[in-house]
Amino acid sequence: MSCCALKAQHSEALLKAVFFERFSRFIDWPTDVSPGNTFKIATIGQNSNVIRELKRIYAQQKIQDKKVEIINLDSIDQIVASDCQILFITSDMSKDIEKIN
Repeated sequence: MSCCALKAQHSEALLKAVFFERFSRFIDWPTDVSPGNTFKIATIGQNSNVIRELKRIYAQQKIQDKKVEIINLDSIDQIVASDCQILFITSDMSKDIEKIN
């Protein structure tokens, strides 16, 4: 893979993560959406670049004045147990989107 291709992948991942963070600011979250001390974002799929950027951004940003925890899920079965407020589904999981609801 060329240097330019790697740079493009990194830029796309950063853009997605930044959009995700900005988008979360404009949601009117119910006050009881995250009763603990953390706001949980679960990710499912294999896009390590986006996941890495989300972790980097949310190491400094908060949602509803709460620390954000990024949880990586290995299977669809883990979604409910994750008790997350947001689920980020990577493009490689698009074939399973019907199973996630």
